[in-house]
Amino acid sequence: MVSQFLAELQPSLSAPRLQRYADPSGDPLQVALGYLWNVALAESLYCSLNAVELALRNGPHSSLTQHFGRPDWYDGHGILDGGQRGQVEKAKKTIAAYGDTVTPDRVVSQVTFGFWVTILSRNYDARLWSANNAAPLKNAFLRLPKNQRQRHMLHTRYNHIRELRNRVMHHEPLFDDGLLMVR
Repeated sequence: MVSQFLAELQPSLSAPRLQRYADPSGDPLQVALGYLWNVALAESLYCSLNAVELALRNGPHSSLTQHFGRPDWYDGHGILDGGQRGQVEKAKKTIAAYGDTVTPDRVVSQVTFGFWVTILSRNYDARLWSANNAAPLKNAFLRLPKNQRQRHMLHTRYNHIRELRNRVMHHEPLFDDGLLMVR
């Protein structure tokens, strides 16, 4: 029965994907249990990942809107690198293709989680984190203790969460590579 389940599952998931769940004994029950356990584990993370994604999107957006005095701060000259500007333009095109009005709230929702992690990276240190511009992004994290509001710490943590989020959303195995350990 388990072998039949796996045989029916394999064309949809691929043998290499299912093989990640095999143990040295080769027991098909262990493969099936590992796969189903991973599905349940991923499902258990959805709500938390949703909350983190919303917070990382809305906190910085609010702070940057306030700092630059405009809700479309991302369109300001010299604020974003080419990659992030490209993501904003892609988001605008997607919104327009849906027949919706392009608004800052829709753009902010449409850009990827990686977009927000990237603005925490070293590339944005001088523009959004340096002594002269400390307020724009540090204000988005005021609930954190001051010693944890450092750009490199935030980027490392959110990048780790981004990796985990991508594994969850792309239905990859979660159980064996340390991604579930918060650093």
